[in-house]
Amino acid sequence: MTSSSVRTICILTAVSISLAISGVCLSASNISTLQEQARLYRQQGLTQQKQGDLETALSYYQKAIELDPNYVIAYNDLGVVYDLMGMTDLAEQVYMKGLKMNPRYLNFYSNLAMLYEGKKDYAQAAHYWGRRSVLGDPKDPWTENAKKRLDAITFMVPELRQRLIEQESINLIQQVQEQKKLQKEMDLKKAAEHLANAKKLFNEGKYQKVLEEVNLALSLDPQIKDTQDLMDKTKVKIKEQEKEAFIAKMEKYYQDGKRFYQQDNLQAAKQEFDKIAELAASPQK
Repeated sequence: MTSSSVRTICILTAVSISLAISGVCLSASNISTLQEQARLYRQQGLTQQKQGDLETALSYYQKAIELDPNYVIAYNDLGVVYDLMGMTDLAEQVYMKGLKMNPRYLNFYSNLAMLYEGKKDYAQAAHYWGRRSVLGDPKDPWTENAKKRLDAITFMVPELRQRLIEQESINLIQQVQEQKKLQKEMDLKKAAEHLANAKKLFNEGKYQKVLEEVNLALSLDPQIKDTQDLMDKTKVKIKEQEKEAFIAKMEKYYQDGKRFYQQDNLQAAKQEFDKIAELAASPQK
Protein backbone atom coordinates (compact mmCIF):
# COMPACT_ATOMS: atom_id res chain seq x y z
CA MET A 1 0.00 0.00 0.00
CA THR A 2 1.44 3.40 -0.97
CA SER A 3 1.68 6.37 1.36
CA SER A 4 -0.92 8.30 -0.67
CA SER A 5 -3.45 5.44 -0.60
CA VAL A 6 -2.91 4.98 3.14
CA ARG A 7 -3.52 8.68 3.64
CA THR A 8 -6.74 8.56 1.62
CA ILE A 9 -8.07 5.71 3.74
CA CYS A 10 -7.23 7.56 6.95
CA ILE A 11 -8.95 10.73 5.73
CA LEU A 12 -12.09 8.79 4.82
CA THR A 13 -11.98 7.16 8.24
CA ALA A 14 -11.69 10.53 9.91
CA VAL A 15 -14.63 11.85 7.89
CA SER A 16 -16.93 9.02 8.90
CA ILE A 17 -15.89 8.89 12.56
CA SER A 18 -18.67 8.74 15.16
CA LEU A 19 -19.40 11.43 17.72
CA ALA A 20 -19.28 8.80 20.45
CA ILE A 21 -15.49 8.22 20.52
CA SER A 22 -14.57 7.07 24.03
CA GLY A 23 -12.82 9.70 26.08
CA VAL A 24 -13.18 12.39 23.40
CA CYS A 25 -16.83 13.50 23.04
CA LEU A 26 -19.42 14.31 25.63
CA SER A 27 -22.89 12.82 25.68
CA ALA A 28 -25.73 15.04 24.50
CA SER A 29 -27.04 15.46 28.03
CA ASN A 30 -23.70 16.80 29.32
CA ILE A 31 -22.79 19.38 26.69
CA SER A 32 -23.36 23.10 26.83
CA THR A 33 -25.12 25.11 24.15
CA LEU A 34 -21.76 26.20 22.75
CA GLN A 35 -20.48 22.65 22.66
CA GLU A 36 -23.65 21.51 20.92
CA GLN A 37 -23.20 24.24 18.32
CA ALA A 38 -19.55 23.17 17.91
CA ARG A 39 -20.70 19.67 17.02
CA LEU A 40 -23.15 21.03 14.47
CA TYR A 41 -20.35 23.04 12.88
CA ARG A 42 -18.23 19.94 12.73
CA GLN A 43 -21.01 18.00 11.00
CA GLN A 44 -21.35 20.81 8.49
CA GLY A 45 -17.61 20.69 7.97
CA LEU A 46 -17.75 16.94 7.29
CA THR A 47 -20.50 17.51 4.73
CA GLN A 48 -18.48 20.15 2.92
CA GLN A 49 -15.33 18.02 3.04
CA LYS A 50 -17.17 15.08 1.45
CA GLN A 51 -18.32 17.40 -1.30
CA GLY A 52 -14.75 18.54 -1.91
CA ASP A 53 -15.18 22.07 -0.59
CA LEU A 54 -12.13 22.12 1.67
CA GLU A 55 -12.15 25.90 2.25
CA THR A 56 -15.67 25.84 3.68
CA ALA A 57 -14.96 22.68 5.66
CA LEU A 58 -11.90 24.38 7.11
CA SER A 59 -13.95 27.36 8.31
CA TYR A 60 -16.53 25.11 9.97
CA TYR A 61 -13.86 23.12 11.82
CA GLN A 62 -12.26 26.34 13.00
CA LYS A 63 -15.61 27.60 14.28
CA ALA A 64 -16.17 24.31 16.10
CA ILE A 65 -12.83 24.66 17.87
CA GLU A 66 -13.50 28.32 18.75
CA LEU A 67 -16.73 27.29 20.49
CA ASP A 68 -15.19 24.22 22.15
CA PRO A 69 -11.37 24.47 22.49
CA ASN A 70 -11.28 20.92 23.92
CA TYR A 71 -13.09 19.33 20.96
CA VAL A 72 -10.31 16.90 20.05
CA ILE A 73 -11.98 15.31 17.02
CA ALA A 74 -12.35 18.71 15.39
CA TYR A 75 -8.59 19.21 15.73
CA ASN A 76 -8.00 16.00 13.83
CA ASP A 77 -10.51 17.04 11.14
CA LEU A 78 -8.83 20.43 10.85
CA GLY A 79 -5.42 18.80 10.52
CA VAL A 80 -6.71 16.46 7.79
CA VAL A 81 -8.01 19.41 5.75
CA TYR A 82 -4.79 21.37 6.20
CA ASP A 83 -2.90 18.29 5.01
CA LEU A 84 -5.17 17.88 1.97
CA MET A 85 -4.63 21.53 1.12
CA GLY A 86 -0.86 21.08 1.25
CA MET A 87 -0.43 23.08 4.48
CA THR A 88 1.55 20.34 6.16
CA ASP A 89 3.20 22.59 8.76
CA LEU A 90 -0.20 23.78 9.99
CA ALA A 91 -1.51 20.21 9.90
CA GLU A 92 1.44 19.09 12.02
CA GLN A 93 0.83 21.86 14.57
CA VAL A 94 -2.86 20.99 14.85
CA TYR A 95 -2.21 17.26 15.20
CA MET A 96 0.42 17.90 17.88
CA LYS A 97 -1.89 20.19 19.83
CA GLY A 98 -4.70 17.66 19.70
CA LEU A 99 -2.35 14.84 20.69
CA LYS A 100 -1.28 16.74 23.81
CA MET A 101 -4.92 17.22 24.71
CA ASN A 102 -5.78 13.55 24.32
CA PRO A 103 -2.95 11.02 23.72
CA ARG A 104 -5.58 8.25 23.52
CA TYR A 105 -7.05 9.57 20.26
CA LEU A 106 -5.17 7.27 17.90
CA ASN A 107 -5.97 9.01 14.59
CA PHE A 108 -3.38 11.64 15.48
CA TYR A 109 -0.62 9.02 15.46
CA SER A 110 -1.64 7.63 12.06
CA ASN A 111 -2.05 11.07 10.48
CA LEU A 112 1.26 12.32 11.86
CA ALA A 113 3.00 9.16 10.64
CA MET A 114 1.65 9.66 7.11
CA LEU A 115 2.46 13.36 7.19
CA TYR A 116 6.08 12.60 8.05
CA GLU A 117 6.22 9.91 5.39
CA GLY A 118 5.15 12.58 2.91
CA LYS A 119 8.02 14.75 4.16
CA LYS A 120 10.37 11.75 3.91
CA ASP A 121 11.10 12.14 7.60
CA TYR A 122 11.11 8.39 8.10
CA ALA A 123 12.48 8.46 11.64
CA GLN A 124 9.46 10.47 12.84
CA ALA A 125 7.11 8.40 10.69
CA ALA A 126 8.45 5.21 12.24
CA HIS A 127 8.02 6.69 15.72
CA TYR A 128 4.33 7.48 15.23
CA TRP A 129 3.55 4.25 13.41
CA GLY A 130 5.21 2.49 16.31
CA ARG A 131 3.09 4.35 18.86
CA ARG A 132 -0.06 3.63 16.84
CA SER A 133 0.74 -0.09 16.68
CA VAL A 134 1.48 -0.32 20.40
CA LEU A 135 -1.52 1.68 21.64
CA GLY A 136 -4.09 0.29 19.21
CA ASP A 137 -6.47 -2.61 19.67
CA PRO A 138 -4.89 -5.70 18.05
CA LYS A 139 -8.20 -6.35 16.27
CA ASP A 140 -8.25 -2.87 14.75
CA PRO A 141 -7.22 -3.00 11.05
CA TRP A 142 -5.36 0.26 11.52
CA THR A 143 -3.22 -1.32 14.22
CA GLU A 144 -2.17 -4.02 11.79
CA ASN A 145 -1.62 -1.40 9.09
CA ALA A 146 0.59 0.58 11.46
CA LYS A 147 2.74 -2.49 12.08
CA LYS A 148 3.09 -3.12 8.35
CA ARG A 149 4.05 0.50 7.65
CA LEU A 150 6.58 0.43 10.48
CA ASP A 151 8.14 -2.76 9.08
CA ALA A 152 8.22 -1.28 5.57
CA ILE A 153 9.88 1.95 6.67
CA THR A 154 12.38 0.12 8.84
CA PHE A 155 13.31 -2.12 5.92
CA MET A 156 13.69 0.82 3.52
CA VAL A 157 15.87 3.04 5.70
CA PRO A 158 19.32 1.63 6.61
CA GLU A 159 19.65 3.88 9.67
CA LEU A 160 16.34 2.68 11.08
CA ARG A 161 17.15 -0.93 10.26
CA GLN A 162 20.49 -0.58 12.03
CA ARG A 163 18.78 1.02 15.03
CA LEU A 164 16.24 -1.79 15.11
CA ILE A 165 18.97 -4.44 14.97
CA GLU A 166 20.89 -2.69 17.75
CA GLN A 167 17.78 -2.42 19.90
CA GLU A 168 16.83 -6.03 19.27
CA SER A 169 20.37 -7.06 20.19
CA ILE A 170 20.14 -5.09 23.44
CA ASN A 171 16.78 -6.70 24.18
CA LEU A 172 18.15 -10.18 23.53
CA ILE A 173 21.18 -9.53 25.73
CA GLN A 174 18.88 -8.36 28.51
CA GLN A 175 16.72 -11.46 28.08
CA VAL A 176 19.77 -13.73 28.24
CA GLN A 177 21.02 -11.95 31.35
CA GLU A 178 17.61 -12.26 32.96
CA GLN A 179 17.45 -15.96 32.09
CA LYS A 180 20.93 -16.48 33.54
CA LYS A 181 19.86 -14.66 36.68
CA LEU A 182 16.77 -16.83 37.03
CA GLN A 183 18.81 -19.97 36.36
CA LYS A 184 21.35 -18.93 39.00
CA GLU A 185 18.58 -18.39 41.53
CA MET A 186 17.16 -21.82 40.73
CA ASP A 187 20.61 -23.42 41.02
CA LEU A 188 21.20 -21.81 44.41
CA LYS A 189 17.83 -23.01 45.62
CA LYS A 190 18.47 -26.57 44.40
CA ALA A 191 21.96 -26.53 45.91
CA ALA A 192 20.50 -25.57 49.28
CA GLU A 193 17.97 -28.42 48.96
CA HIS A 194 20.72 -30.96 48.19
CA LEU A 195 22.75 -29.77 51.18
CA ALA A 196 19.74 -29.99 53.49
CA ASN A 197 19.09 -33.52 52.25
CA ALA A 198 22.76 -34.40 52.79
CA LYS A 199 22.54 -33.32 56.44
CA LYS A 200 19.40 -35.41 56.87
CA LEU A 201 21.11 -38.46 55.34
CA PHE A 202 24.12 -37.93 57.63
CA ASN A 203 21.85 -38.20 60.67
CA GLU A 204 20.41 -41.41 59.18
CA GLY A 205 23.89 -42.88 58.74
CA LYS A 206 23.66 -43.05 54.92
CA TYR A 207 27.14 -41.65 54.39
CA GLN A 208 27.71 -42.58 50.73
CA LYS A 209 24.45 -40.83 49.84
CA VAL A 210 25.68 -37.82 51.82
CA LEU A 211 28.71 -37.47 49.54
CA GLU A 212 26.50 -37.73 46.44
CA GLU A 213 24.20 -34.98 47.66
CA VAL A 214 27.08 -32.73 48.67
CA ASN A 215 28.72 -33.11 45.25
CA LEU A 216 25.42 -32.21 43.57
CA ALA A 217 25.15 -29.12 45.77
CA LEU A 218 28.70 -28.06 44.88
CA SER A 219 28.08 -28.56 41.16
CA LEU A 220 25.22 -26.05 41.37
CA ASP A 221 26.86 -23.65 43.83
CA PRO A 222 30.63 -24.00 44.30
CA GLN A 223 30.53 -21.33 47.02
CA ILE A 224 27.89 -22.99 49.17
CA LYS A 225 28.82 -23.04 52.85
CA ASP A 226 29.10 -25.92 55.33
CA THR A 227 29.93 -28.51 52.66
CA GLN A 228 33.60 -29.07 53.55
CA ASP A 229 32.92 -29.70 57.23
CA LEU A 230 30.09 -32.08 56.35
CA MET A 231 32.27 -33.95 53.86
CA ASP A 232 35.11 -34.28 56.37
CA LYS A 233 32.78 -35.68 59.01
CA THR A 234 31.19 -38.01 56.46
CA LYS A 235 34.56 -39.39 55.33
CA VAL A 236 35.47 -40.08 58.95
CA LYS A 237 32.22 -41.95 59.40
CA ILE A 238 32.78 -43.93 56.22
CA LYS A 239 36.24 -44.97 57.42
CA GLU A 240 34.74 -46.01 60.72
CA GLN A 241 32.15 -48.10 58.88
CA GLU A 242 34.85 -49.67 56.71
CA LYS A 243 36.91 -50.45 59.81
CA GLU A 244 33.92 -52.03 61.48
CA ALA A 245 33.17 -54.06 58.35
CA PHE A 246 36.83 -55.16 58.18
CA ILE A 247 36.82 -56.30 61.76
CA ALA A 248 33.43 -57.98 61.34
CA LYS A 249 34.73 -59.94 58.33
CA MET A 250 37.89 -60.96 60.20
CA GLU A 251 35.75 -61.98 63.17
CA LYS A 252 33.61 -64.16 60.90
CA TYR A 253 36.67 -65.92 59.41
CA TYR A 254 38.01 -66.49 62.91
CA GLN A 255 34.75 -67.96 64.24
CA ASP A 256 34.36 -70.16 61.17
CA GLY A 257 37.97 -71.37 61.46
CA LYS A 258 37.55 -72.05 65.16
CA ARG A 259 34.37 -74.01 64.52
CA PHE A 260 36.09 -76.15 61.85
CA TYR A 261 39.04 -76.74 64.16
CA GLN A 262 36.75 -77.94 66.93
CA GLN A 263 35.18 -80.32 64.41
CA ASP A 264 38.68 -81.67 63.55
CA ASN A 265 38.30 -80.32 60.06
CA LEU A 266 41.80 -78.98 59.93
CA GLN A 267 41.83 -78.29 56.20
CA ALA A 268 38.74 -76.11 56.37
CA ALA A 269 40.01 -74.40 59.51
CA LYS A 270 43.31 -73.60 57.77
CA GLN A 271 41.45 -72.05 54.84
CA GLU A 272 39.54 -69.70 57.16
CA PHE A 273 42.70 -68.72 59.06
CA ASP A 274 44.48 -68.11 55.72
CA LYS A 275 41.65 -65.69 54.82
CA ILE A 276 42.41 -63.78 58.03
CA ALA A 277 46.08 -63.54 57.05
CA GLU A 278 45.23 -62.34 53.53
CA LEU A 279 42.78 -59.80 54.91
CA ALA A 280 45.35 -58.52 57.41
CA ALA A 281 47.95 -58.16 54.64
CA SER A 282 45.58 -56.26 52.28
CA PRO A 283 45.99 -52.44 51.94
CA GLN A 284 43.76 -50.52 54.30
CA LYS A 285 41.85 -47.45 53.06
